Amino acid sequence: MLKPDQTEPEHNLKTIDLVSIMLILIGIMLFTTPLISPWAGKAEFFLTELLMFVVVLLFIKLQGFPVKKLIRWNPLPRKIWMSVTMLVVGNVILLDELDRVVSLIMPMPIERIEELNMAFKFTSVGDAIWIILGVVIAAPIIEETIFRGIFQGTLERSINPTQAVLWTSLIFAILHFQIWWIIQLLILSVVLGYLCWRSNSIFPAVLIHTGNNLMTILLMNTPDQLSFGFYLWHGHVNPLLLLIALALFWFGFKSFESGFTNSRYLK
Repeated sequence: MLKPDQTEPEHNLKTIDLVSIMLILIGIMLFTTPLISPWAGKAEFFLTELLMFVVVLLFIKLQGFPVKKLIRWNPLPRKIWMSVTMLVVGNVILLDELDRVVSLIMPMPIERIEELNMAFKFTSVGDAIWIILGVVIAAPIIEETIFRGIFQGTLERSINPTQAVLWTSLIFAILHFQIWWIIQLLILSVVLGYLCWRSNSIFPAVLIHTGNNLMTILLMNTPDQLSFGFYLWHGHVNPLLLLIALALFWFGFKSFESGFTNSRYLK
């Protein structure tokens, strides 16, 4: 079980504040996004993420809380970056295979697949730039700031960190409004939550989130779903690549663990 820090911060958001932030996010996604979409085109993703970021930070600032302390933009030690790189590569491949397996159990409707393909397909250079800005760059930074920084960080100081990671993961998965991805999102979010707790920084999660989103965009924009022979094997990731990815993730995780002191640990 994750053990909480013994020090208590001077300021901390309350439950009502977190609920208010959740309602703000839901409101933006359900009501504001449809208003932006008709005229923004592919810039919709970037503008929606930016709006969420600005409104949430403004809410926190107006409540009188220290934004800098809450967002968890803490630098990582240099020796950790190689570990994070291994985690990114391993996680991207493993999660892709998990998605392929889950889709056999909970297949996404064809209509929804077509909607996503239309939303994330590169039809021009401009579209590609906006999609990359919104999905690959803005989304990981902003979503990790809100969920792993503000939400999870606040919960860690209020309840057991294990519960904080799990509750944040559940909220993160639900607010994506994609029932067909909920298993993948939950597993990914627990991993990201642990890394953030362990390092007290959102940057490991941002990099892994970026890698996953980039992989998704590449798969949607590569003919025959990245069909070059060495990657796929009978519709799944090549077993050899899976073993390599598993090894990278394992060694990356062990190296990541050894890079920090024992003040935070798994019991």
